[in-house]
Amino acid sequence: MARVWRVCLAVACLVPAISAAAYGSGFITWDTELAVPLSASMLEMEGSSTSFSGGYNWEEGYGISGTVFIPLSGLGETVSVSAHLEDDVVVNWPVGTWSVNANASFSLQTPSLLGLSSTANVTAYGISTTATFNLYPFRGAYSTGLTLTLAGATQLGWGISATGTFGDPWNSPCNLDFTGLIIGFEAFPWGCVHTDVEFVFTTAGYEKTTIDIDVDLWDGVLVLDGALEFAVQTKTLSLTPYLNVGEQCIWLSVGIEPQEIGPGTASSIDQLIIQGLGITDCEIGPVTFSTISALGGGLYRNAKASDIDLHANNYYVALAPDANPGAWFQTDYITVITIRHAAATFTEGFASTQLTLDFYFGTTVTTLFDFALLTAEWQHAMSEAFSYRIAVQFDPTGADHCFEFGFTVSTTLQ
Repeated sequence: MARVWRVCLAVACLVPAISAAAYGSGFITWDTELAVPLSASMLEMEGSSTSFSGGYNWEEGYGISGTVFIPLSGLGETVSVSAHLEDDVVVNWPVGTWSVNANASFSLQTPSLLGLSSTANVTAYGISTTATFNLYPFRGAYSTGLTLTLAGATQLGWGISATGTFGDPWNSPCNLDFTGLIIGFEAFPWGCVHTDVEFVFTTAGYEKTTIDIDVDLWDGVLVLDGALEFAVQTKTLSLTPYLNVGEQCIWLSVGIEPQEIGPGTASSIDQLIIQGLGITDCEIGPVTFSTISALGGGLYRNAKASDIDLHANNYYVALAPDANPGAWFQTDYITVITIRHAAATFTEGFASTQLTLDFYFGTTVTTLFDFALLTAEWQHAMSEAFSYRIAVQFDPTGADHCFEFGFTVSTTLQ
């Protein structure tokens, strides 16, 4: 651990040293989050961490930044370094831009390389060409991947793109075999209907076509957001209507039953079902109100997140057909209500204080009104250089009480 703190000190001291020798701007940030369980041993502190970040950007268009992340509840210290360079493409006169970005992440525990990515882009004459290279660990070794994208716009106002992917984790890292091709048409206009179409091909040939449809009626009062997917054997459909009343947004999530149509499943759509509904950022007096309710099962959230750090807008009633099931967790909650009050006192206009209450309701509890959880969060930005956060979680069963405290210290280098 002493070695980790020496690395942190080196990163923190490097940035101001650079700022004295070059002209530009930079930053240093120290971010700490302490999570203390109140229903178990207070020494566990699972989810607690501290991190140091610093960076500097020169006016010539290049810059560098770095982050040291240290979990306080176990092993897993990492160092991430990023660099970028951007300039004009000049052919007698500037006709576009080019840029290069590189990111690397290292583990201080082993030590080893956790991942490396680099992206190069050239945009000129209305055409964007992007190449992305990735190096990542795979089953005790390293594998590579390469993505090439060519994108542009037509005179009719819709975009076209072609993305090719190369690489095979099962073969040598030096083999960049062709793995797939995606041809996309973006914002294809049909009056009030806007569609994005993607044709997906693999080494085996055609795989599927995905059509994202947005229907805007009555100047945005009613918006229909849908996705239709045609695979070789099956078809899937999802539809979410949004009703915008003034600046408020009321929405429904609609799915089909059965969810897949094709040989071996079903030959027709039997019914449309309402999977859930919600209200997003509805202003009621001095507070902002949001809610989400699932009608066909528990709500979904990011598998790596915790309820105490989330709000109603971070939950979902259903997953997209191409979502990775391992990245999501289905909770026992069927309704989440968020009430937020923010007050701005600084001349810059950002909220100096913010209080957020989240009420959770589920079907697996035996409490009044099926009340399952309550979280409260207080955020206070004392200045642009210092802010802190306090959050508490109350479980009516007494099994999962939690307390969190975090602060952020930052400064700007000129």
